[in-house]
Amino acid sequence: MFKSILLKIKQSYLSFSEVFKASLFFSLIGGFQQVVNIIITPFLTYFFTQNEYGIYTIYTTWYGFLTILITLNIPIAIMNTSFIKFSNSKLELMATYNLFIKFIGFVITIIFLIFNKIIIKFTGLSFELVIFLIIQVTSNVPFLIWTSFQRFHFKYKNYSIVVIISVFIQTTLTIILVSVFENNLYARIFSILIVQLIISTIYDFLILKNFSINFFLTHLRFMIPLIFPLFFHYIFQFFLTQIDKIFISQFYSEYFVALFNIPFLISLGISFFSNGINSVFTPWSYRKISNRNFNNLREVSNNFIYFISFILLILSIFGPELINFLGSGKFNDSIKIFTPILLSVFFQFIYSLYANIQYYYHKTYKILLFSITIGIFNILMNYFVILNFSIYFSPFITLISNILLVILHGYSVFHLLNKQKIQVYDFKFFISWSLRTLILAFLISISYNYSLYFRIIVLFGISIIYLSYYFTFYKTIFNYKK
Repeated sequence: MFKSILLKIKQSYLSFSEVFKASLFFSLIGGFQQVVNIIITPFLTYFFTQNEYGIYTIYTTWYGFLTILITLNIPIAIMNTSFIKFSNSKLELMATYNLFIKFIGFVITIIFLIFNKIIIKFTGLSFELVIFLIIQVTSNVPFLIWTSFQRFHFKYKNYSIVVIISVFIQTTLTIILVSVFENNLYARIFSILIVQLIISTIYDFLILKNFSINFFLTHLRFMIPLIFPLFFHYIFQFFLTQIDKIFISQFYSEYFVALFNIPFLISLGISFFSNGINSVFTPWSYRKISNRNFNNLREVSNNFIYFISFILLILSIFGPELINFLGSGKFNDSIKIFTPILLSVFFQFIYSLYANIQYYYHKTYKILLFSITIGIFNILMNYFVILNFSIYFSPFITLISNILLVILHGYSVFHLLNKQKIQVYDFKFFISWSLRTLILAFLISISYNYSLYFRIIVLFGISIIYLSYYFTFYKTIFNYKK
């Protein structure tokens, strides 16, 4: 019986298109990286002091910002469009973008060396840590560009092998170096840098050997007007999710920054599923819209909302235990901000569904406008709340900002689809299930004062509610091959 089940699974897998299989593997590998990061967190929090882990959190936060600043998110934002535009010079295109990003990294380095005292004071990092940041970001660029090329051609096997090997080596080095050296923070960063520099050297050679001066200016003229509007969108998206940590690092101790990072790591459990789902759903839905075939679109999106909501509530039930485990008992106050951080990820998923439609119809100016508006609101409100009230209110402000972002995009997409005279999403369902998830999540947070056994009973009740939707969701997944 077991063999027959495996045979059916294999046959189902083989029947999928290359697009679906590639999306599935890229999603699983992304999830694998996040799971390893979560698994190693108790090890880090055990060896790190509270302040050390807080500084490491600040470091990883600024890594996200510097990645956008140096790379302009070119490998993520416009590589696919560029590959289509320059289908006959893809290898030369990769070399152009690689060199251009390296030039930006060089400029950023010069700026830092000139204004290092101001930047050090603003970021809360030492001179050495900022240098490590710049090296880490720039050394990762060749791999990001190569990954974009693999995604475009649905080549997931080599990518999967490289990521699994690099993550294994990084994790092993982290365990060894952190256990041996006294400076745990530097040991963790070196374990990442060593692996990235080796990979960077290999892929730099493979990419730059195709550089052509004949294509260089042509590629840049195409890229620059395309990327800069999206660059500001990504900057404000960063501030929407990370501004609380930045303000807390400025006005409070590193301990409180680390306190915020533990629930954020747990929320990666939702991001793993939501990002994986969206990476599969986006190309599939685009094909459906392009072919004017809207069958299952509403059903599929509805069932994904069910699923992400259910994952969120499961994590919510075990919130105190997860925080105690990941934080090694040092950051248990994180439970106060656990629920709004999880809910923010849920609403970011709904936002991504709306943004997919706006990207498809090239309404990127609205994405930029809404991101700037809500980003500024979030920055001002977080600054006001953190200075005048309590840092524990900050995640609630970010949650409100994410809800407002969903409302703005939802309203825009609703009118856009009405003009196109098509029905892609069930807007009433999105609203009603968002409200249910909000209410259930905050009700569960009240139960944190009770024992785990009581919360398991609550989980059983929620599972009964969701169980009726499980088989519909299961069938939905297999509709992708149609």
